[in-house]
Formats: sequence, structure tokens, C-alpha cells
Amino acid sequence: MQARLGPDRRKVPRGGRRLTDRSGFSPLVVVVEPDATRADLTETVLSRCRFAVAPVVSVEAALTISRILQPAVIVCDRNAVDQLREMVGIPVVPTDANGGRELIESIRHAIRQWQAEHSATTHSS
Repeated sequence: MQARLGPDRRKVPRGGRRLTDRSGFSPLVVVVEPDATRADLTETVLSRCRFAVAPVVSVEAALTISRILQPAVIVCDRNAVDQLREMVGIPVVPTDANGGRELIESIRHAIRQWQAEHSATTHSS
């Protein structure tokens, strides 16, 4: 069976990796979730989509990890989004009850938007 290649090989894009990514690059996502079952489920979904995942149980832990690991995005409960956005310079995406595909798309969109904004400010300086 021959592998399909090119940008149109899937009708619905999946995962964090793209052809333009550096070899071996997987966006790091910090997942803030105190509930172990939900954290495991979120980590599993993100890992299957080729995101690197750093699970933490609190906003404070997310802040510490973010300073050290410099993730591409933080995923957290909707109640903590504003607090984290004020404290970190990276995208923060709320988890939704719908989860799954919508969460993946929100993460990918946030990363691309941040990269575009960051690239624009870097080139205009």
C-alpha cells in the first residue's frame, strides 16, 4: 500500500505536527487538571495527536513549569484562564466539556496565532 503524501492527504487535519515543523518537533502543552482521570484522558488525546504533554495539578505548578519548560500553550479550566493569561506570555486555552477535536483545534489555533503575532513583532523590530 502506497502512502498518500501532500497537504490534502486528510480531509480533516489532525495533531500538532505539520510539514513546516522542524524534524522531531512536537509542541509542548501544559495541562492543568487536578482530577487524575480527566488529566489522563486529556494527556492521552493530546499524546495521540503528537503533542508533548506536561500534566500539572495546579495553576502554581503550571507557572513554575512554564518558566522552566517554555511550553507552546497551557490548557486549563475556564476559571483559571484569565489568571494564567495575565501571568504568562504564551497562549492559554480553556478545556471544554466537549473536549476532543474542539480542544485540539483550539490548541493548534492558539499556537499558530501566537507564532504569527510573535513573528510579526520580531520582523518589525
